[in-house]
Amino acid sequence: MIPHESAAPSVCGNCSTPLQGRYCHRCGQKDVDPTGTLREFAHDAVHEVAHVDGKLLLTLRWLFTRPGGLTREVLTGRRARYASPLRLYLTCSVLFFAVAAVVPRATRIVTYREPSAPVRTEAELEALTRKAAARMNDISAAIQRQMPRAMFALMPLFALLTWAMYRRTYRHYMPHLFYSLHFHSFVFLVFTVGAACNLLGPRGESAGKILALSVIPYHYLSLRRAFEGSWLSVAVKGTVIAFVYFVAIAAV
Repeated sequence: MIPHESAAPSVCGNCSTPLQGRYCHRCGQKDVDPTGTLREFAHDAVHEVAHVDGKLLLTLRWLFTRPGGLTREVLTGRRARYASPLRLYLTCSVLFFAVAAVVPRATRIVTYREPSAPVRTEAELEALTRKAAARMNDISAAIQRQMPRAMFALMPLFALLTWAMYRRTYRHYMPHLFYSLHFHSFVFLVFTVGAACNLLGPRGESAGKILALSVIPYHYLSLRRAFEGSWLSVAVKGTVIAFVYFVAIAAV
């Protein structure tokens, strides 16, 4: 019969460093009995899930209620209580693409034919107008589908734009990358809710489009809180960033 090891080892089981507490100060591994019990396993599982969810919920609350505040928290060193910027961004973007993949979209096939002769009747003019409007709707829908993909690829460019405008506040690139990750996380969450609103029919689709407009004030508020400066400065720099970024998205 193998005796149960009740006493904790005096060295870390991972790197053999002498322990000074429950966690190894060298590699970070927790000091636990490797054989353990089912009760201890269940306790650890509940603790880890609740801990991760708690961090994520707190992070999302800050992301929505304090634009730019989450970036300030991270840059001042208060990181342990929040989900990392990269993890938050990947979670929000994957969530959006998952929802967008299952939410049906209304599709419309339009066949456009150039008139062989000048328009002579009011009926022909109305028909061409309807076709042109339908074509524009299709183009708009295509832009809405492709824009999130372009934003996913151009997220580092957005950070570069904020660095160009606010390099005196943070002269290194990484703080601006953290800001870009937080901002795009919010955008992808808004897009996720907007995509889900399509399930509610035309009214839901309209509500989703109105919700997407919240990105505009959020952009300026988050810049103001994350990088400070006067409202006039934020308005000018924020508009330049938005314009250049939108041009880049349109080009992609």
